[in-house]
Amino acid sequence: MELAEIIGSRVFVGTLVYLTVGHCLLVPLFKRRSSWGQSMEAARLALSTPIMIAVAGVGCNYWLLGLPPTKDTTLEFRVFNCDCTSSADWLALMTFSYHILDLLVLLCHIAAAAQGLWKPHAGLSTMAWHHLLLSVLAYHAMRCHFVQYYYFFYVGLAEFSSVPLTLMNLLRCLGQDPKAPAAPKLFAVMRCSFAVLFLHIRVVMWLLVNRQFYSDMFILLWPPMAAEDLLQRHPAVGKTAVWCWLLANVFLTMLQLIWAAKVIRLHFKAVSETRSKAHAQIQ
Repeated sequence: MELAEIIGSRVFVGTLVYLTVGHCLLVPLFKRRSSWGQSMEAARLALSTPIMIAVAGVGCNYWLLGLPPTKDTTLEFRVFNCDCTSSADWLALMTFSYHILDLLVLLCHIAAAAQGLWKPHAGLSTMAWHHLLLSVLAYHAMRCHFVQYYYFFYVGLAEFSSVPLTLMNLLRCLGQDPKAPAAPKLFAVMRCSFAVLFLHIRVVMWLLVNRQFYSDMFILLWPPMAAEDLLQRHPAVGKTAVWCWLLANVFLTMLQLIWAAKVIRLHFKAVSETRSKAHAQIQ
């Protein structure tokens, strides 16, 4: 798909309308209990959640039920043609539409923060770079139908772990203070859910999938094993693109591991604080 075709698609236009109308309705509503900056961020998070659930649902359906196990597939099937092109294209188009539009919103938030209009959470800039990278990868996946087999996991199923995190940040925005989120009990449930899903999906499963992904990429790149016949049959994908996907995966994997270390550290900190409070109450 060309860029003009993507921007004119129903998915992109629908996402644009959904986010625009949603912000117009939710920002004034959230403004009643928070600042403009917090209300804008709360609206962004609230509108992102249904999109994440839809993307994760499609990815989960195909990765767990629709696609054959990795051991029953060939390199060409995984990398160039997984027989689910229409669903993979929808997933890539939805990913591109959401991330590129949400990136524009994030840039507005960063600009507002630079003017001192509000104080965002620390990871806003990292999230902006993450959105930009995923938008570029999604655009390439749509144009060249590359690594669609893996796309259902990396961009689809993996998004499940982002849902509780988004809801946690939403509750923080709606609270009177970042350390005192709205609905504390729901926040605690979301925090535990996020820790479990993130460590299971974005660490354990992610690294297991990476093992086969790296193997496929090295076969395409390493001269003694280079599958020149595959690259010749699929001229839209060159070695430069393979290198870009490989390096992007390494970068995203490093982010997952850094975040995983932070999740584990915060979990033990929360457990320690809970035990200290319980011990103080007993005394």
